[in-house]
Amino acid sequence: MVDPAYYKDNWHGSFDGSEEELRILLSRAADAVNIAITMSGYTVHTVPDMVAENVKKAVCAQADYIEAQGGVSCMADAGSVVSATIGKFSYQSGASGSAAGSMLCSLAYQYLIPTGLLYRGCMLW
Repeated sequence: MVDPAYYKDNWHGSFDGSEEELRILLSRAADAVNIAITMSGYTVHTVPDMVAENVKKAVCAQADYIEAQGGVSCMADAGSVVSATIGKFSYQSGASGSAAGSMLCSLAYQYLIPTGLLYRGCMLW
């Protein structure tokens, strides 16, 4: 897990809750990153040093995203679609189509791309 001090001092995150709430938020964000990199054989805790900084940034970006989406308590509904229409105006939130079930925010994904940890292709040994 990313240390709350890293989130505050290096990432300069804006979460303003308690230290315990921040730990929980970072833990859930690390879970989402772990799900994304699971095929690599690594976790947030075991990635090589050469990619660790990008992974930490991905966790922090994901934590900010979770907070912006309503916090940890709203994660269970991450795949639900909520929509409203008033006249010609229509609003839709949540995941749909091919993005359904994808919990990783785009900024976290961008941090992980150069690490190679997202690779899901065939490996021949």
